[in-house]
Amino acid sequence: MNKTNLQLVQEVYGHFSTGNIPAVFEMLTDNVLYLIPGSPDIPYAGKFNGKQEVGGFYKKLNDTLQYTSFDINHFTTDGDKVIVQGNFAGIAKPSGKNFATDWIMIWTFAEGKIKQHQTFLDSNNIANALR
Repeated sequence: MNKTNLQLVQEVYGHFSTGNIPAVFEMLTDNVLYLIPGSPDIPYAGKFNGKQEVGGFYKKLNDTLQYTSFDINHFTTDGDKVIVQGNFAGIAKPSGKNFATDWIMIWTFAEGKIKQHQTFLDSNNIANALR
């Protein structure tokens, strides 16, 4: 039985929460695109094309932030997209400062795999914590 896009996104968050990034990679298209906003102060911000660059994103994210909470508040499905609203908080590893922000993530699918991920959040809050 094929899983819905909503079920696939829920699996992504489950894998992310346990640090199982290889399982996330199995869910990506080869030409996946991640769009993560932020200033140059945020090492993991930018446009990441393909699995190799997305791997770099996850490494930089892990090297930069430690989450103390990661809450999902709402899922909305719209065709090939799943829109997720939530919030997270944590500690910027380089500075030891706290951060918190609400976020929206949009996951776009093609043939049962993630072809694009885009995040919207208060990147200034995170950049300030990293300084």
